[in-house]
Amino acid sequence: MPHQRMKKKHILLDILILIFAAVAAISAVYLIQQMVIYPNQNTSAMQNVQKIYHQQLTASYLSESASATGPVSSVSPTTVKNTLSNLKKLNSDIVGWVQYPETVIDYPVVTEPTESPDFYLHHNYLKEDSNHGSIFLPKGTSPVTAKSLLLYGHNMKDGQMFHCIAELTLDQLKQQPLVYFDTGSGAQAYKIFAYLKTNTQSSQGKPFNYTAPKLQTNSDFLQFGYDLAIRSIYRFPVDVRAGDQLLLFSTCSYEFSDFRSVLAARRVRTEESNTVDSSAITQSTKPLYPDCWYVSHGETKPNWPATYTEAAKKKELPWPAA
Repeated sequence: MPHQRMKKKHILLDILILIFAAVAAISAVYLIQQMVIYPNQNTSAMQNVQKIYHQQLTASYLSESASATGPVSSVSPTTVKNTLSNLKKLNSDIVGWVQYPETVIDYPVVTEPTESPDFYLHHNYLKEDSNHGSIFLPKGTSPVTAKSLLLYGHNMKDGQMFHCIAELTLDQLKQQPLVYFDTGSGAQAYKIFAYLKTNTQSSQGKPFNYTAPKLQTNSDFLQFGYDLAIRSIYRFPVDVRAGDQLLLFSTCSYEFSDFRSVLAARRVRTEESNTVDSSAITQSTKPLYPDCWYVSHGETKPNWPATYTEAAKKKELPWPAA
């Protein structure tokens, strides 16, 4: 009888060892997929599409230069045409290309399908399954005429997609204060004017509506630009005016549950220099954070004027006077 009990114990032990080994093997496969296979697949896919885009951009520039009546130097990469034509052959949902120099951001931009708004959260630009997803605009957004463009992208632990947006530093923003967006006519420059952290849960304070602002009037637009800038962690020597077009980057952030990191820029105006005085980019002394930040840090909210109009009258706008 003792021998039988020992035999049963050995069998049970063997079963447990097999179970633990199976769990370990499955976990190892999962980790390899998440940390090696999927990141490499996305890197390869992006390298392929980057090659297509940049070759098309160069070809469009050379074609425009050849047909120019003036000197070739008068043709700007921001005035070329059909820079997305080859990409649209791959996927008609591709509506743009976004770049942030000296970061990994050099990606195609798609628009959400009407029938499946969350499709590109888990599919790449070729509509293939991908946990990296795509950089995408909300459905119904016209990248050419919209007053404010909102780009969504995942914060991937491997550093791809919009991961860098969640970790921007003052030094990085000083070094690269411009982002670029191409809707088919060359890369247009946008000057960064705000970088903020915001909440999505009402328990953390009233969420800031940056995803679907009402921009029906110039007053609405200026208020939105003001609301972004007063929340910025850094101060930029860049103003916002009626008639500008804004470009926002949004990704998940982890300072608190379901936080978001948002980078906001506005398009360089006609006849305006695309240079930014980096020395004037500084740490904000009174950024407006969500309520939960003040509860956690035991600090008091800064006293900003409630409206753009009031701030303008008091000369308390969060950017240099025009």
